[in-house]
Formats: sequence, C-alpha cells, structure tokens
Amino acid sequence: EGMMIGKLTGEETRVSLFLDNTSRIEDMFVSFTDPVEKNYKIAIRVKKKTATDINVKLRNGPPKINVKVPLEIELLSVPSMVDYGGDMKKQMILKKWIAKENEKNMIALVEKTQKVYKSKPLYWSLAVRPLFSTTKEYEEWDWTNKNYPYADIDIDVQVDIIGFGKQLKESEMEKVKD
Repeated sequence: EGMMIGKLTGEETRVSLFLDNTSRIEDMFVSFTDPVEKNYKIAIRVKKKTATDINVKLRNGPPKINVKVPLEIELLSVPSMVDYGGDMKKQMILKKWIAKENEKNMIALVEKTQKVYKSKPLYWSLAVRPLFSTTKEYEEWDWTNKNYPYADIDIDVQVDIIGFGKQLKESEMEKVKD
C-alpha cells in the first residue's frame, strides 16, 4: 500500500532479476566459491538464456508454483587453475554447483518475501491472472495477501556452460613467471 516494507541486498536483487520476466538482463558478472578448490573463487558471466518459466497450479489450499530458470554461464577467471574446460566431470560439478548455489539464493529470497515481507517483489501475478475468467475472481482470490505468502514454490535452475574464457595451462603459467 505504498509503504516500504524492507530492503533487498545486492545478491537478493540479482536473483530477483533472474526470477522475474519483466526486466531484461543482458548479462551479469558474479563470483562463486570454486566447487573443486573451495579456498578460491571463480568469476563467471551469467545470462538468462530465455524467459523464466513460471507454472502456477491452483488447487484446494495454497497454489503450487514451479519455476524454471534457464541460465548460461561463461567462466571468466579460475585462480585455482582447475581445468574446467578440458574435463567433462569437472564441468558437470561446476554446472551442478552453480545451479545449486543459485537455487539456494532464490529459495532464500522467496521465503524471505513470503515469511518476512508477506509480499511479492516478483511479477508472478502475470502467470496467475490468466487462470481466472474475470478480474473480480482474481481480486477475490487475493494473490498478494492470501495466496502468495503460503504458496508451495519449487525452483529449478538449469545451467548451460557456453564458454571458458582464456585459461592458462600450468606450462603457460611457468612462462609467465619467468
């Protein structure tokens, strides 16, 4: 009702942009803990491949919402020197790690908006409105106050690796040191 109810961190703002289809994201630069060498960070470029798929099912009780977030990543910097580009097992570890970390952050944001703010910063109502015949039915159902805060929400992040940037091999690192 026009009142500020809280603030989002930079991380929360970033994941909210991936969950919402009303903002256009060209790409973002993000760092994550290296999934193989946990003492290091990796830098990646993240793009939203296509629109986030938001599927809402009305049911007796809270609605069920399935969200699929398609992300493309490009590895930019790997200070640990782990060869993600040449090792398919490590690529799978990386993809699963990035998906898991994003899902964890997205779920935390959604839970915060449901439990703490009891409001929705995302325009998921655009996926809900067509499920009703009239505006009056939609308004009586009360997405904001009665349904969103109690909705059962599953988030699935799908990661594709589109590039590995410039990566030095150990022998190249020796030349750089000399």
